[in-house]
Amino acid sequence: MPKKREIEEIVLEDVDLKIIEALASNSRSSLKEISEIVGIPISTAFSRIRRLEQLGIIKGYTLNVDQEKLGYKITAIIHFSVDGPYLEEIEKQIASKPNVIFLYDITGEFDIIAVARFKDIEELDKFVKETLKNPHIKRTTTSIALRVVKESYPHVPI
Repeated sequence: MPKKREIEEIVLEDVDLKIIEALASNSRSSLKEISEIVGIPISTAFSRIRRLEQLGIIKGYTLNVDQEKLGYKITAIIHFSVDGPYLEEIEKQIASKPNVIFLYDITGEFDIIAVARFKDIEELDKFVKETLKNPHIKRTTTSIALRVVKESYPHVPI
């Protein structure tokens, strides 16, 4: 007799979505603040947040830093074309670089796209040349953002 595999369907209620939205706009909000925003008791806010963490919906809490004030003036979007069998290996290599803030496995002409921050053009140049030493990276194309129009990490499209 074949084994049955049960898959838990995650059901989120409006209150869960409101909690996520409140934490997304300020992850330092206290339980009291969240309970007031959402209109629920503190104990309910606590148990709902704990459940969202256990389900892996809330993966962690972060901070939104002004990268330019830390000296990272260059935002680069780098496309990578790689040998197919080495895609995951190269993604891990690129993801390990501290300058890389986003990394996506994409469709189309390129295989990977990275968004990275650099203090200056020399640091970007060094990064690209170092990365291209990997023989499984066929080519890269780099664009530099002229200005940031929208950068909204904590926004949750609910």
